[in-house]
Amino acid sequence: MRIARLLAGLLLGGMLVGIAWFAGWITPPESLARRVALWATLYPASTAGGVIEPIPCEPLPRVRFYVVCTEECEGVWRIAAVKGLRTIQLANLARTPPESVPVTRRRINTIVRGERVLVTDDQARRMVEFYLRLEGLAPARLLDEAYRGAVEETRPEGEAALEALAARIAEGDPLERIPIERDGGGPRSTLLYWDTARRGWPVVEMRFRMGGFGDVLDVRVRQLSSSEDEEEAAPVETAPDSSGGVSGQR
Repeated sequence: MRIARLLAGLLLGGMLVGIAWFAGWITPPESLARRVALWATLYPASTAGGVIEPIPCEPLPRVRFYVVCTEECEGVWRIAAVKGLRTIQLANLARTPPESVPVTRRRINTIVRGERVLVTDDQARRMVEFYLRLEGLAPARLLDEAYRGAVEETRPEGEAALEALAARIAEGDPLERIPIERDGGGPRSTLLYWDTARRGWPVVEMRFRMGGFGDVLDVRVRQLSSSEDEEEAAPVETAPDSSGGVSGQR
């Protein structure tokens, strides 16, 4: 009888832990969350050959975000969130035609708002860093005004000199180059980003407007300069999120 009671207690304890993991009351081990995200994203296909990489989001410790790829992202290429043992598909980056920005943003904002974290200035900086990574951008390429001046001064020296400058800039802390302002609503941030992945290595200005929970309300992007002497691009405003919510202040 003692052995039976012991086994029953262990079984009950395991069931309670499993329920807590699934519901997100207790954060499961990262290795388990990773396997769940990979399986749920690729099902019914095999997980063999699948590659999964985390997208850090420190202000939301109960949620893990991943990018999942197969065939070097020529096959499956998706972003998923895992809370507890539940997987939420956020974006299908390989879809043709591409998913609309408002649709994918609404999914991401639903997760962010659901955590009910009223972000501090430091957390807002980390949320901006997270959103950059979601877009496939490298926070290490953020500039301040001094670095922007260095970029423009170095352009005439050619690509090798620009690559050396980019390496020096990447050694710093990108969070220090994410200013946060508040105007009575949610946080705002105006960034300078050096897009070394694009032809001409342009410098662009990005304006983030966020709600109180760190959700994105809108983003405006404007090209400032390029080695290709392209005309300055007109401002591009992505469609604002209109899904509301406590933090969806205007």
